[in-house]
Amino acid sequence: MRPSQGRLRLWPVLALLLLASVTGGCLEPYRARVDPDVLERAPVEWNVTVGKLQKDGWFGARSIETRYRFDPDDGPPYPAVLQVFSVRELDRATRGELRTRTERLIEEAVVQYGIVLDRAKDQGGERELGSGVSTLWFTREGRTQTSSGLFQQEATVRVLGEVGYDGRSSTSIVVVALSQVSELQCAPLVCTTAREVRDLRTWINIAGDEEGSIGGATSQNGLVDHLRTHG
Repeated sequence: MRPSQGRLRLWPVLALLLLASVTGGCLEPYRARVDPDVLERAPVEWNVTVGKLQKDGWFGARSIETRYRFDPDDGPPYPAVLQVFSVRELDRATRGELRTRTERLIEEAVVQYGIVLDRAKDQGGERELGSGVSTLWFTREGRTQTSSGLFQQEATVRVLGEVGYDGRSSTSIVVVALSQVSELQCAPLVCTTAREVRDLRTWINIAGDEEGSIGGATSQNGLVDHLRTHG
């Protein structure tokens, strides 16, 4: 057998090895998650659920969702849900493209929970997480029109979207969070005048800012600011 024939016969083997490496784990994202120490000292008890690896075809994006949910019997502190998506793909998305995806996820959540947004309260900017990842973030705020599986009717809910990329793990991070920040309360038996009761503890625990916004991120208990985004 001539050397050239041997090399030709090796190509199918090499192609299969490459395919196996891509589909067998090399494209799997690092599962971004809240630092366990920060989660342990959180002021509320978060229920954690880790989703299965999602694959978009042979060479498409791989993603894993880690969900944190706080659903008290009665508040305050008020309920919230934090979703952290870890994504890895051959053709890495830009932060702008990740933001577009995040906007779509938020639109779905707003419909799911019956929230009408007040776009006059939109904010946004950039920051650096504790892991060193530079992110784009934006916040929304609105009021629920109906009672859902998480928020009560006529509650004010604040929404966070945040995206970034950690080159050390080749993983893109997409964060979506919704946190109730107030409710309307009536006097027993009669409700001629309702008063708004505001409580930002759950939101502050997510956002990491003692003022309840997102840009400062100075709290040592901020879940998003203390995401582990690489091993």
